[in-house]
Amino acid sequence: INSMKVTPGISFAIPIDYAKEFLEKSAEAHKSGYGKKRHGKRRYAGITMVSLNPQIIDELQYRGQLHSSVTHGILIYSIVVQSPAQKAGLHVGDVITHINDQAIHGSRDVYKILEGQASPLKLTVWRGKQQIIMDIYPEDH
Repeated sequence: INSMKVTPGISFAIPIDYAKEFLEKSAEAHKSGYGKKRHGKRRYAGITMVSLNPQIIDELQYRGQLHSSVTHGILIYSIVVQSPAQKAGLHVGDVITHINDQAIHGSRDVYKILEGQASPLKLTVWRGKQQIIMDIYPEDH
């Protein structure tokens, strides 16, 4: 299959075997629903987050910036002005360990919860060594 002409007489070609394999994989992916657009709107909280690993947790606890009982969560790295996170009272440096009583082990967990329709979301937040429970109302984006 001729895929791109560079100049007259020079072009790149893709072997037909590669093209057939690609088309078969594309058809399978389409049948399984991969790549389909989601219905509804995407929700956001307005934060940039860092997934906590044991080394980061140990460092924060060593510095006295995190309670010793925290073993998982995400760290709020930045907050968008006038976002749901700012309106809820989240601060840079807060650590979210649970959303709707579900343990948060990384950013993937947060995104998965935001895909749902639950609102408000009940957050368990550690600000330094103080635990705070707060509600956030994600917005459609």
